[in-house]
Amino acid sequence: MTELIFRPAFDSHFSVDWFAVCIMALCKGDIAKTKMVLDTLLFGKKNCVALLHYRHAGGIDSGCTIIVRMVYEVLECECPEVIVALEEMGFPLSSTLLLWIRQSFVGILSFGDALLLNGILIALGVDYYVYFTVAILRHLQPAIIKQSSLYRGLNGAAKAHFPIRDVRAFRVVDALDYADCLCRRHRGHCLKGIVEKLR
Repeated sequence: MTELIFRPAFDSHFSVDWFAVCIMALCKGDIAKTKMVLDTLLFGKKNCVALLHYRHAGGIDSGCTIIVRMVYEVLECECPEVIVALEEMGFPLSSTLLLWIRQSFVGILSFGDALLLNGILIALGVDYYVYFTVAILRHLQPAIIKQSSLYRGLNGAAKAHFPIRDVRAFRVVDALDYADCLCRRHRGHCLKGIVEKLR
């Protein structure tokens, strides 16, 4: 089972495959079922999730990077004030988003919400990571704007903090309608961008 959960990283250390952890939890700990689901998803002809595990030879986490680029593009259309506020604070959003996606949102959202999100990803497509990530940032928008105004008020003298407590309050089920709305508006663009960048 350890070969499912732990995979070698590029620096010869092992890292946890949080997506495999989610699949194992969804399969209620059944190792055979977990292997079958992962094999189907990652190596089948319609591998919707292999993108997140795809890496270039140089070790660049390109699957996650592509998702982050798509998040930025959708966020610019839907919530540009979030990007502006984070840039004003000098907050590195891309590294935060890479962490969220690499961890399959485990430890970011509640474990139940992370499982639900990964189940939705399997059922509806990898582009749903984009829509739910935008939904999370939209949920955080008031806290981000408040933090940005405090930061500006102090002329940048204090360090900006990401509102992590507010992320924990996010519920996937409450954002389903918004994610579907984003899907209807942006799916063509997102899927085209994902496919083009993997070529």
